[in-house]
Amino acid sequence: MLILTALEVLRLIVGAEEAMNKVREQYTHRENVAYNNGRTEEYEVVRVNGKAFRRLVARQGKPLPDKERAVVLRAMRRFARGLTVPTRIYTMRFGEIRKLESTHDLSIEDNKLLARPREGNPYLHRLHFDPDTHRLHIHAVEVTGPGSELSPGTVARLYYNSEGFLEKLIIDFQIGKRRGRQMHIHSGYRKFDAASTITFEDIP
Repeated sequence: MLILTALEVLRLIVGAEEAMNKVREQYTHRENVAYNNGRTEEYEVVRVNGKAFRRLVARQGKPLPDKERAVVLRAMRRFARGLTVPTRIYTMRFGEIRKLESTHDLSIEDNKLLARPREGNPYLHRLHFDPDTHRLHIHAVEVTGPGSELSPGTVARLYYNSEGFLEKLIIDFQIGKRRGRQMHIHSGYRKFDAASTITFEDIP
């Protein structure tokens, strides 16, 4: 029986993720977001001039009014021009898993890879993977020290389905004294088609 080191397993996971990312880029899907204050939003991932864009389509279960739809359209046009577009969702930057081998100490137990941060890195990673394909099942990230916009104790968990697509993201966050939860449900994956592809030929 071949026994792999933690570093070898990490590299297999990275390879599987890079391959899956190429597949994911071909798919549109819906994303439902629920906040701890009861607010909900629904997004559709569309392709705008060849690049994926999360388009807000509903709030509190209701389609956006015309005024807000116009705001979203303007944001899409800015995005098509390559400009930065503000997002309603807090953007987390936990680093790329392919860089963990140089920033973390790795260990492995059964089908779980643990990446403990070295000095100066605030993120602890736990990667649960399929032993045959090395695709991720669960990727949990915890803020353990300074160096992040989020306070220690914040945990994000990404859950993937058997085909390798993101199914659920749960964030239990702390920012200073503020605590809360965001839940993102991803569903309805299908390949990009005419209905989910938008091209701005003349971008003002």
